[in-house]
This record gives sequence, C-alpha cells and structure tokens, in this order.
Amino acid sequence: MLRYITAVHLEGGLGLEHIAEYKWDEPRTRKKGSSAPSAMVEWVRSQGNNAYVRAKTGDVRVAVVNANPPYLRTEPDALKQDNLLALPRF
Repeated sequence: MLRYITAVHLEGGLGLEHIAEYKWDEPRTRKKGSSAPSAMVEWVRSQGNNAYVRAKTGDVRVAVVNANPPYLRTEPDALKQDNLLALPRF
C-alpha cells in the first residue's frame, strides 16, 4: 500500500519527535485520513506498506527511527531540513 503524508501537527517542540499527528492520503484507494505517530510507525513497519512525502526533488521515502518511542523521518535528499518538517501544519 502506498501512502503520502501531506501535513503534520506538532506539539511541545519543533523536531520530528514532536509530530503528534500525520495527515495522509492513499492515491490507489482514494482514502484520506490522519494518524497518531504510533499508528503511522506501525503502518510503515508493516510488510508491503510504503509512505512518502512529495518534495520539490520528487517523492521522498519515509523511514522509522528506532528511538524510544519510535518516530518517522524522511530518507536524506537534497533538502537540508527533513521533508516531514517542511510539510504544511494543521
């Protein structure tokens, strides 16, 4: 399943670990929704699921950071800032 993260909600700080909710859409199913970090981490870790952010340089894959608690980040690309933090806020 392919999912694009389209916006983030931050609480308590400005870093990736402070993302409290993700908005996303699934082009194939045309579903849109929002998920808490724990649910998105679990979804990304599930076999066959891939999350991306649409960036100026193209689609950038989202990966899980194995911290406590785990959180998401994008794989490195030409953008200095993580692509998740460059998304619109809600």
